[in-house]
Amino acid sequence: MPTSISILKPPRRARGRPRGLSPEVVLDTALALFEDEPDEGFTLGRLAKRLDVPITSLYTYFPNRDALLDAAGERVFARFDWAPGADLPWDARLLSWMHAVKLHFERYPIAEKLLAWDRHVSPAWLRVLAPIITLLHSEGLRG
Repeated sequence: MPTSISILKPPRRARGRPRGLSPEVVLDTALALFEDEPDEGFTLGRLAKRLDVPITSLYTYFPNRDALLDAAGERVFARFDWAPGADLPWDARLLSWMHAVKLHFERYPIAEKLLAWDRHVSPAWLRVLAPIITLLHSEGLRG
């Protein structure tokens, strides 16, 4: 007959990868955490708590916090929509890009948090920015 002490013990968590956890689930939850608690610093510990998994489970999918944030940036900035309009003058293309950025940030406020963190600039943001840098350089604007 089991003692009352053994009945009160929480069930042991099975070893291995938690069921239902995938890179997509981790990213979805990370983005939701950003949206739900925008003023809090993003940590893997808070993410693991939200997912109800040990923090080490996150490392199965992302080797570190920066890799996870890069993946989140990829997801958000992959939705950036801008057609440069090659027939437009350079300044009209620049304004068009700026308008597209404004609309993107209105649709995805999380994008602001994913531009840069801890002196690390998101590669996905740099890809959004690259056409404008190229445009400005082609017009002789540098620095």
